Amino acid sequence: MAVIGTLRLVYEKITIGILPQLAGLSMTGIFSVSSRLTDAGKLGHLSAFTAMYPEMARDVDFGRQMKWLRSLLGLAFLISVFIFIFAQTIIDILFGAEFISSVQPLQIMIWVIVPYVLVTYTSLGLVALGYERPVLYSLLTALFVLLLSFVCFTSAFGLRGAAFAVLLSEIIHAIFLWYQWRIYVVSKLP
Repeated sequence: MAVIGTLRLVYEKITIGILPQLAGLSMTGIFSVSSRLTDAGKLGHLSAFTAMYPEMARDVDFGRQMKWLRSLLGLAFLISVFIFIFAQTIIDILFGAEFISSVQPLQIMIWVIVPYVLVTYTSLGLVALGYERPVLYSLLTALFVLLLSFVCFTSAFGLRGAAFAVLLSEIIHAIFLWYQWRIYVVSKLP
């Protein structure tokens, strides 16, 4: 679990670490605004998962039945829509007009919240059922995709490419974990 937790932190923060070499410090600051607002959009779900995990660990059927997942995904979608629509206003109020170029990356990255909910839910469910290894392999795959796509897309498309790489890697992470869920949990249901 410590390895998974550490890798997840690396996965979520490595883009800010390598972006200065790819795009410079000013672009990193602009991207950081989008990243911070996306992280803020995840906070409510993180709180919900903190409360849900003990129940997942106690009640095997809780995870298998994916209780509350649809509600959490729906809420994630609504948060993403809200921030997408009001991205310019939010950035202007919180950071000022000099960061207005963060709007496009934010409008791409904010959609990370939806696959993030699926990733977090299935990761916690698999860990609660004792399947840490598939979670680790999916995370390593997502980290590889993130690094590769981030370097390629940032070089080709700038901050929009960087934002798209973050979104793409989280979607791929969700797909891999969903596949692992089907193998380890759904296939074993009576």
